[in-house]
Parts: sequence; structure tokens; C-alpha cells
Amino acid sequence: MGLKVTTTTTTSEGNTSVLYLHITEFYQNKAGNVILPVKYYKGKGGAEVEVFSPFEKSFNYQLENIEGGAQELTEGLTKEQCYEKIKATLTAAGKTVVDEI
Repeated sequence: MGLKVTTTTTTSEGNTSVLYLHITEFYQNKAGNVILPVKYYKGKGGAEVEVFSPFEKSFNYQLENIEGGAQELTEGLTKEQCYEKIKATLTAAGKTVVDEI
């Protein structure tokens, strides 16, 4: 699973109209902070590239507390929910993002 950005984007290898994004790891602490490091690729199966704002090397989110306490680690985000959060962040920044399986 991953995301595909179809808005023309400047990368370290020049402009591309197809940029793939994959979450590489998932970190969550007891306070509900989630960190999602990502990698970007120019084209499907293409070389890894660096990108610039609004893209990040990792996306950070705060899970909402339940009953006044921190959410349990086992009640964290699913992989699909993580991608949806990143998709919403990039869409709000004006990028066109689609799911890529």
C-alpha cells in the first residue's frame, strides 16, 4: 500500500507528475504521539528522491485521548488510517493524492 501524488512536484531529481510515497516505519508512544517516517519515489519502481515542503521526511500526529487518558498502544492507527492522515495533510496543502495498492 502507498500513496501516489499526481500533482507536478519538484524533487531532487527534477519535476515529476507521479510521485509515490510509502510509510517505512510506525512509532507510537504512550502519550498518543504517532510518527510516520516516509520515503518518496519518482515513478513506480523509480529511484528514491528527496522532496520539499509540504512533503516531510516523517509525519507526526497526536491521537485523541480516550476517557481523559492516553490511548492504548493496541488501539492505535491502522496502516490504512495512517495513509489517510497523510493523504488529508497533503490534500489540504493543494496536492492531488490517490491511493496506490
